[in-house]
Amino acid sequence: MTKETPNQAISGFVSNADPELVAAMSGSVSALLGGLSSPMSGTEVIVKSSLEKLSTLCFQLMMTGYMFRNAEYVLALRGLMKLQKGASLEDYKKAFDRLDKDGSGFIEAGEVEELLKAVYDGVAPRFEIKAFLEFFDRNNDGRISWKEFEAG
Repeated sequence: MTKETPNQAISGFVSNADPELVAAMSGSVSALLGGLSSPMSGTEVIVKSSLEKLSTLCFQLMMTGYMFRNAEYVLALRGLMKLQKGASLEDYKKAFDRLDKDGSGFIEAGEVEELLKAVYDGVAPRFEIKAFLEFFDRNNDGRISWKEFEAG
């Protein structure tokens, strides 16, 4: 846990985050707000605030949950792969080789599942395995090569 307030933690994250990521998240919140009012379902919402201020509030709410869950996830994966902050390319190659249990030169779904089982206390959700593979697997062959892992 952190001794920072949520606003301090979010501010620290946003100041170091990729501006495209911050813009995408802000856009998502703005889109959610636009979807609050739905004449088709008989829902009308009246908000007395500027869109910018309301978007900031929702962004902060979203960031509090997602940011901390993602940070927890990343830290767990780093720990399992035995990677420290500021790890070198050689450290990442060693981590890749540890994940490639069968020595095929690729990380495959079963190997990702084994890694994620430790993150999820024994049962890795299928969607997480799929998301992990999709993040790295640039050529969509269902497995991760060293070059794809390095690029990720």
